[in-house]
Amino acid sequence: MRSVAGWCVTMMVLGRAIALAGPALTVSEPRPLTDIDMGKLRGVPSELTWSPNQGEYYLQTVDNGTVRHYTFRAGAEPQVIPAEPEWAVSYWNWKSSRNVPGHLEMLIAVTTKNEKAGIPNQSLSEKANGMSNAAVAMQGAATEAIAGENGTQTRTLVLNGDTIGEFKNAPLVPGQTFGWSPEALHAVAYVTHDRQLSLLDVISREKHVIAGSSEVTLPAWSLDGTAIIYLEKSGRKKYTVMRVDVNN
Repeated sequence: MRSVAGWCVTMMVLGRAIALAGPALTVSEPRPLTDIDMGKLRGVPSELTWSPNQGEYYLQTVDNGTVRHYTFRAGAEPQVIPAEPEWAVSYWNWKSSRNVPGHLEMLIAVTTKNEKAGIPNQSLSEKANGMSNAAVAMQGAATEAIAGENGTQTRTLVLNGDTIGEFKNAPLVPGQTFGWSPEALHAVAYVTHDRQLSLLDVISREKHVIAGSSEVTLPAWSLDGTAIIYLEKSGRKKYTVMRVDVNN
């Protein structure tokens, strides 16, 4: 586990299209792909990625320091695999990059509001040097309870003035709250403060919250830009993999 738009949309809300200015894209309502029962898989989700053929997905979980690997298809239960596929490694490195794809001058900044206690995090430079999500999760787990009692630390990911991630009394995990689009769309899908899915044009800074999304984590844009998947928490140990289709 590794830790840490020139367009507007026509949003389909309850079957009704809302047209916004700009080149035409259509974003569908979220629909479920498959259910994830962490009571069976164990741990917490830490990575969600697309395969190159876009018909298979990779899910990684962390359980008390143990990293587990799964692949699944729409409508099917995740299957255990021995290790993370190379395609998932490559996808996650791209998805969680600090730089906007195709715009190396645009970097995610991290702001910190620290009160009394400190929580370990993986800096974006540590990520580049290979520090894993699992290492950060294990490092942070031992101190989260102390921080909760003694104070609050909030780390915020900021892109050109827009918040695309927030970590309160938790390790900062790049990629957990955002996922880049392919370069041609110059966009990012990210989790809002209210845990909804939102899209942001990194050039124009136009943004749109996806109606019907809630309790979102690990948004991931398909390699061809036609869809976004994410996990929606639906119970104490229950998640649903949701999909939003994007057409241009």
